[in-house]
Parts: sequence; C-alpha cells; structure tokens
Amino acid sequence: MTRLEGLGSRVSSGAVLGAVLLAPLLAYLWPLGFAAIVALAGVVAVLGRLVPGARVEGPLAKPRLPGLRMSMFAPLAMLLLIVLFAVVSVNWSPAYEQFGPMATYQEAESQTWLKLPMQLGLYAAVVLATVRLGPLAARRGADWLVWGAAALSVLCLFEGLSGALLYQGLREMIGDPIRPDLAVKNVAQATYVLALMAWPAMAVLRDRERDRIALLVAAAALISPLLLKTWAPAAAFVAAGAAALIVRRAPIMGPRIVAGAAAGFMLLAPWLILMARPLLESVKANLGASWAARIDIYAFTAERIGERPLQGWGLDASRLFDPPVPLHPHDAALQVWLELGLAGSVLAAAFWALVFAGRSGKPGGASAVAAGSAYFIIGALSFGVWQEWWLALGALTAVWGGLAAREAAEDPDAMLIEA
Repeated sequence: MTRLEGLGSRVSSGAVLGAVLLAPLLAYLWPLGFAAIVALAGVVAVLGRLVPGARVEGPLAKPRLPGLRMSMFAPLAMLLLIVLFAVVSVNWSPAYEQFGPMATYQEAESQTWLKLPMQLGLYAAVVLATVRLGPLAARRGADWLVWGAAALSVLCLFEGLSGALLYQGLREMIGDPIRPDLAVKNVAQATYVLALMAWPAMAVLRDRERDRIALLVAAAALISPLLLKTWAPAAAFVAAGAAALIVRRAPIMGPRIVAGAAAGFMLLAPWLILMARPLLESVKANLGASWAARIDIYAFTAERIGERPLQGWGLDASRLFDPPVPLHPHDAALQVWLELGLAGSVLAAAFWALVFAGRSGKPGGASAVAAGSAYFIIGALSFGVWQEWWLALGALTAVWGGLAAREAAEDPDAMLIEA
C-alpha cells in the first residue's frame, strides 16, 4: 500500500520548489537575495524533517535516483572540513587581530567565520531535500526549472538588445531611477544565474523533446552576457558545454577527467600564474581594463601566497590587501590558497574532485557536470569565495543538477551505467 507524502515531506518539498520557482525573479531583481531565500528554504527543509510524514513509503519512493544521496555526502564532508579549518584560521588572520573574532554583536553578525557553519548547514539541507523529493515533486521542480530558464532567457535577451530598458522603467516606476550603464551592470548579474541553470534546463528540455526552447536557452546563455558587457557567464557556458561533451562521449571516464582538471587547477593556480606572468604581462596592454586589472591582482596574490604557502594568511585576509586586491582576488583557487594555504587548497581540490567524479556513470551526469563546471569557471573569474549569495547559488546549482538527474533517471529509456 502506498502512503502519499505527509505534511513533513510536503514542507521539505515546498522549500526546494519555492527556491526553484523564485530563482529567475531573484536573478533579475535581487541577486543578493539568494542568500536569504536559500537560507529560508533550508530552515523550512529542516523543519519538514522534524514533523511527522517526512518520508514517502511504497512504490512512490522507488524512482528516486540510486546513489545520488550517498554521492553528496563526501563533498559535504569536504565542505565541513573546509569550514572548520577556515574558522580555526581566524587565530592567525590579520583581519581579526585588532579586536579578535567577536568584538561586538553587530560586528560578529557580519563576520565570515560565524556565518559559514550556518550557511553550510542550511544550504546543505536544501540540497539533500532535493534528493528526497517524491517523483511528482521532482517532476514539478523540473517543470519550474525549464520554464524559469526560458523566461529568464527571454528577459536577458530583451534587456541585452534594449540596453536594460525594462529594468530602467521598473526603477522609474518605484521612484528610484538609475543610470543606463548601472542598469546594464545590474541586469548582467542575471546572466550568471542563467549560465548555471542553462545546462540542467536544456537537459530536461531535450528529454522532453522541446529542442526549440533548449536552443533559446542556449542562445540566451551565450549571447546575452556579451550584449550586457560581461564575459564570465559566456565563458562559463562554453566551458561547461565542453565538459558536457566530454561526459557524453565518456560517461564513466569523462567526469573523472573533469574532476582531475578542476582539482589540478585548485592545487596549481598560484604557480601557474607565476610561471605565466611574463606572457600575461606581454598581452596585458591588448586586454580591456577589467582583464588587465585581473592580471595584476592574480600576480600580486600569487606572490603573497608564496610568502605563507602552508597555513595561508587566514580567513578574510584578502580584504587587507586593498588596493592591490580589491576585497578578494577574483579567483576562487587563489583566494583559498591566500587565506587557507596548502591545507585549504587540498580540501577544496578534494571537494571538486568528489563533486565531478561522483557523477561518473550516473544518469544526467553530463548536465550535472556542466552545471558544476559553470559554477567553477565563474568562481575562477569573478566573486569572492565566501560571498553569501554566491554560496547560495552553489547550492541551487546542485539542486538544478539534481532535478535534471532525477528527470534522466526516471525516463524509462534512460540506462543507469554502473561505474
């Protein structure tokens, strides 16, 4: 006998589906809000596990993706070790020397070392709740993923072609007008989100034989960032496509190849920068101001890493190197090396290796690896590692990849390849 989802299961499912539903709107209007919304979804998901009816019994439970839950635990364990080491590194971080890790409540409220453990717990709750979705909820989540990606694609293309005309009009309507160049910059943030959700959405659309909509999403993910004068999302989309192609050609070895490349970059980034510095300096004059500035940031950061390579400078130390490093190095591997040293880099490399290698031979492996690759590439070019909204987007990327994997696994024509 089958028992339908009880209250607890519906609450947990609602947390995931709510985050998926709101993602396109947040991407366009309030990217920083991802931190609050995903954290709230995590709270709701945890509460859902505490009330009766948190499990689904009978045949409805069977289609859940085999092995996906176990493949998530190892990366989460690595993240936990990274967070613990980051918290310990406060003891030698110059960012906390003057007052210690907690001078006042107001100061502690905004400090990274205190927020990271809470974020890990709440964001992980959302990811794990995705694995526990019943088949009907997973199907609905995939529906909202693809239609959200399609809507965001149309919006990004329109804003790119019009110079963020709609966004400017909305700001004028609420009595807060904005300069056209700043409007373009704000709207461009949405293309980062589109780059992350594009490959899982396209995988679901292809499974459903909606190739025209998949083509729309692909075109928007590639073209709209360029129209809005930002390169990182377009580069991430292309690199993610290459990763997806590798996995499609080699479902078992492909994810392991991507895993090795990601882990190698995390471990070798500072030394690669130092080795390539003469070449980078020779081409810097031919690059735009933003990329030329990145070369200077990367070179300065690599030199500082060489001064304290073992334990690093400590959590949040990047902030103290301004102006040569404005807030963070704009590269995840360099920031981890700078702040957490060799130990942090090894843990981060292990995390990415587990994320990608865990999809070896699994349904939906290509789209999941592509989504993770897009996040990895954007992290290598933009944003700070510890930014709350960016970490929340990492959790959502796992959710989108999980929904695409569920869709592939529950397709009667899909074959599970055992590694």
